[in-house]
Amino acid sequence: MTRATFSDDTTSGKWSTQLRGHRKVTIVARAEDNHCFDWLAAFKRDFLPQGVEAKSSNVLPILDAQPRARHHVLKNLEGYSIFIVDLHEFRRRTLGDMVERLRPVIPPGLDPYDFVLQLPYPESDAHQFLRQMAVRESVLGRLEWLLGWCTNPFAEELNREGLEPFASRRNLELADRAQLDDMDDRQLASFLARFGAAIGDALSPERQAEVLMRCFEDRRYFVGGYFACQLLRVDVETDKTYDIGPAPVLMQLELADNRIWHYVEREVGVRLEDRVRRGILDERASHVELGLQAADIAAALASCEYELASDDEEGARATAVKRLFARVLLNGRWV
Repeated sequence: MTRATFSDDTTSGKWSTQLRGHRKVTIVARAEDNHCFDWLAAFKRDFLPQGVEAKSSNVLPILDAQPRARHHVLKNLEGYSIFIVDLHEFRRRTLGDMVERLRPVIPPGLDPYDFVLQLPYPESDAHQFLRQMAVRESVLGRLEWLLGWCTNPFAEELNREGLEPFASRRNLELADRAQLDDMDDRQLASFLARFGAAIGDALSPERQAEVLMRCFEDRRYFVGGYFACQLLRVDVETDKTYDIGPAPVLMQLELADNRIWHYVEREVGVRLEDRVRRGILDERASHVELGLQAADIAAALASCEYELASDDEEGARATAVKRLFARVLLNGRWV
C-alpha cells in the first residue's frame, strides 16, 4: 500500500501585547491514516447532516458541545504532526535583546520590533536579512545543511587542518531564494510550513535515531549520502496531497521536491541496493478528500490552542499545542 499524507493549513490572526497588533501565524497539519479515515466517515455519519463537509467550521462547534464527539476526534488526531511558522515569534527571539536595550528610546505606541528593523543599517536590508535567517533556520535550511554535510562530513575538520582542496561541499539550494524574497510574509510562511509537512518528519529526533542505528548496523554510516537517503526515504516515497493554495507556493514546493529527488536518485544509483519510488505531489479541493478535511480539523484545533495559550514565552504556545498532538514543530525546531 502506498503511503500517503494530506496537509491543510490555517492562518490565524490574534492580538499580541508584545507586538501591539494582529500577528499572522501559519499552521499546517500533516494527516495520515492507514484505514482511509474511516473514523472521520463515521463522525460525519453520526454528527453531521448528509452531504455536509467535515470542515473545521462545521466540526469544532460540535466538539465544544459534545464531549463524546471531542474524545472520538482527538483520539484519532493525536498522532498527526503540526508545523507552525510564526515569523513574529522568530523575529522576537532574534531581536529581543536589541529591543530591550533600545526600549527607553522607542516611542510609545510603536511596534518595538518594527522600530528596530527600520533603523538605518549601512548597505543592508534588515527585513530581508531577517527573512533569510528565518529560511535558514526552517526545515528547508536544515535539510539543505544536512544534504551538504552528507557530501563531506569531515569538511570542517579538513579545513581546520589546512586541507582546503578536500574540504569542499556540494552546494544545494532546494528553493530559489530570489523567488522566496518576492513572496509576501503569508506566502513565505505557507511555503515553509507546507515544506515542513512534506519533509519535516525526516528531521525529527526519532527518525534520525532510528536511521543512525540502521546505518551503524549496516556499517555504512560514512558512505557519502547513505545517511541522508535513508533519512529521507520514507518521505520521498510518500504521496503528498495539499489543499489548494497560492500558485507561487506550489511552484516552490515542486522545485524543492525535484531537487530532493535528484539528490536521492543520484545517491541511490551508486550506493543503495534498492530503487526508491518517487511520491506524488498534488493539490486537491478539500471537499473531495477526507484526508484534507481531517487535516483541516487538526490545523484548526492547533490554531485554537496556539491562540488561547496564556503564556507568551518563546515556545510556550507551541507546547500548548503539543498537549493535543504528539509532534509539533515551531519555526524549524521540534518542540
